[in-house]
Amino acid sequence: MNTNLNGLPGASFSFTVSASNILDYSFDATASTGNIQNYDWDFGDGTAGVVGGASVSHVYATAGSYIVRLIAGGDCGNDTIFQTIADVSQREFAFAGMELYPNPAEDKLFLNCAEKGSLKIQLNDASGRLVRYWNRETSEGEVLELDLTGLSKGLYIISIADDKKIQKERLLID
Repeated sequence: MNTNLNGLPGASFSFTVSASNILDYSFDATASTGNIQNYDWDFGDGTAGVVGGASVSHVYATAGSYIVRLIAGGDCGNDTIFQTIADVSQREFAFAGMELYPNPAEDKLFLNCAEKGSLKIQLNDASGRLVRYWNRETSEGEVLELDLTGLSKGLYIISIADDKKIQKERLLID
């Protein structure tokens, strides 16, 4: 009896967001391994059972956080992978007069604070993992400098909160 495990599917995918529409995502499963005949996608927004190729696109109707599922299927079985897509396309409860720049950023990010207060700032990567955290006391009109050195290029979510509200924005690091 000859057993060949090389044909077992190994599901894997990455994603990118369109530069022109922040709710338009492209998913790429070409890095999946094994003998795969079909790719069954669930985009986490009620659009399930989309059988397509290794590369597909999907436009989300609203901003949010979505769990995307891929089932890579073949004669030797199936493999399933889940990945969280954190997407915040609009400011939520924005601070009046607060400005975050530049975006895209490289090694430094500046935050223009319109009000005096205590801010908790956190930076999460696209998978939701916390990568930086700052606690800052600010004065009216102060410009904070946030160090981004050592972070990989990609899409991040920055959350700025005081005791009453939170502002979340997408940040691209080049």
